[in-house]
Amino acid sequence: MNNEFIKPPAEELTDLPVPLEVAKARAAKVADKAAAKAKAARKGKTVLIINGDNDIHFEDDQSVLVFMSAFQNMGDEVRVEQAKDTSYSTWSSYDIVVWSCGDDYSAIGDVNSKQMLIDYVAQGGRLILEGGNIAGWIRETGITIVDREFQEKVLHAERNCGGYSCWVYHDVGDLKLENTHPIATTPNILPETIGFTPTELGDKSGDANAVRILPDATGIYNWSHVAYEGNLVKESIASISYGLITYESENGGRIVYFAFDIDDIDEPDIQQKLIQNSLNWLRTTSNPSALIISSKGQLIDKYGEDAFNQIEQKINGYIQALSNVGFTGYLIYVDDENCLSPYELNPVDPKDATKIKELIDDLDKKLVPNNFLILGGHSIIPFHIIDNPCGDDGDTQVYSDNPYTSRDEDILIPERALGRLPDDSSTNASFLISLLEAITSRIKRAKKSSFGISAKVWRWASESVYDAIKSGQELKLSPPVLSNNLQIDWINDKGYFYFNVHGSEETPNWYGQEGSRYPVAFSPDNLANANVENAVICTEACYGANIINKSVDEAISLKFLEKKAACFVGSTKIAYGPLSPPSTDADLIVLKFYEHIKEGLTFGEAFIRAKQDFALETIRMYGYLDATGKKTLLEFVMFADPLLKLEEIE
Repeated sequence: MNNEFIKPPAEELTDLPVPLEVAKARAAKVADKAAAKAKAARKGKTVLIINGDNDIHFEDDQSVLVFMSAFQNMGDEVRVEQAKDTSYSTWSSYDIVVWSCGDDYSAIGDVNSKQMLIDYVAQGGRLILEGGNIAGWIRETGITIVDREFQEKVLHAERNCGGYSCWVYHDVGDLKLENTHPIATTPNILPETIGFTPTELGDKSGDANAVRILPDATGIYNWSHVAYEGNLVKESIASISYGLITYESENGGRIVYFAFDIDDIDEPDIQQKLIQNSLNWLRTTSNPSALIISSKGQLIDKYGEDAFNQIEQKINGYIQALSNVGFTGYLIYVDDENCLSPYELNPVDPKDATKIKELIDDLDKKLVPNNFLILGGHSIIPFHIIDNPCGDDGDTQVYSDNPYTSRDEDILIPERALGRLPDDSSTNASFLISLLEAITSRIKRAKKSSFGISAKVWRWASESVYDAIKSGQELKLSPPVLSNNLQIDWINDKGYFYFNVHGSEETPNWYGQEGSRYPVAFSPDNLANANVENAVICTEACYGANIINKSVDEAISLKFLEKKAACFVGSTKIAYGPLSPPSTDADLIVLKFYEHIKEGLTFGEAFIRAKQDFALETIRMYGYLDATGKKTLLEFVMFADPLLKLEEIE
């Protein structure tokens, strides 16, 4: 990060290189460290699954295996303990605890288990409670104070309904969506009706409960019907008898209660998606926040006082828009004492990227934001300038935001969701103001259709990446497709754009290739009359995200943003990629980003996961991060609000 070390005298050096075995051992050590960091950043803490199914008569139950599969597919490490052996003192080591009872009819029957769960949720724990007869068993056998506390504080189920003890019905139909909630929508949109077939039918089933809940809980799915002894209960009762229940406490604790056996959901894919959504909700905070980072002095120097006041007004409007949807925004000018004094921090030189990173590290510890947004280009908040890991391949240095995303000195693996909203080289603030106005609108909807273009020589490598976003539109090849014959209807109203072409540091164009021919494949002029609003763009073009000293018309990245694209991902320097699959370097990082975008993640989360996945897969493939892999991680940047995500429409 711009560190320069004094070279030793020439007479103190030999001409002998470091021994090969020493160099290999050093590379392996670096790779192990990078893999460990990527894995830790990707998975968070370990999930604890407590197997509470003690009923020896129901050997069909697969609940624990279903949970294990879902968590491992998401990259989490899983530990499984038997309920009789678990120790409450260790639960705080896990960010999520799952207590799975499956179809055990006598679910959570002992006092110690109930007390541990009461204490865990009282301390703000994040819990998934699963079992088809938990509420039913308490209803039938619970007579102690602990039973009452467990029912009210963990299950959040009513004990008395109009003077009589609430019945918990067992004979149910399919799960039916009653209330919209992130567990039903994020990151997977679940169906309004989820098919459910209990192993044991009728009133004595241990597979499902229809639970009437307290006002402090939220019922998400109830049942398409509820019956007793073969007769339907009244709709007024069925409509308030839930199968999927959530609760959020004031101290940040969250509970997801599956009042059914998860493996009796008919479709395994829906089982997995429901668990993924539940885990996503449990791991988010009730009030997500964003740290907005800029420089007051640099903005004023570049645009003047009047324009700065307009910019600040737009920033405040953006923060209000965040507040309207439940987010908190913190505006920090790195060089402004008034911004920093409430946090007992001092201003730093806005031209010193290293000092800005240190300040961000300090703010991260004090504010614990979920996302970071840099406001301004290199002249406002500078990129880090890092020696090129590939040596002099045409680039001696790499422009990068990676150090801002890392919480330590290992800058390859990001740990913070971060995006940048750049400005251009003009001293007119209208472009930056337009970008602030665009992100103030919190809904980004675009068609799932796509446009992709590749240099002809990279066709097969590009096809494997483009498949992630392909929606019936074929990949264009250049040549024959050129900037001057590219049809506007190919790019109008597309939600996804993919470019695997050549780029240049000197010109604004991107180029195709056939043999030794490098015709212009795409230029800023192609966007002049195009509608690309809310689109997501990824390019593998060399210098595709090079914005330093560039006007809007001199950088395709800025031109896309001017035309209200929602997200742009590209490389600041020379990028690498294969001629054919498997995907490596730029191909792999773009592929992973699009895969996570298609999962419904925010731009920030998709980008950080793309880099983490890139590091893990590269190390898994080669045993280490080679020079081009390191450069790829450093040079790819994202121009977008990291809190936004794309909502696909037909």
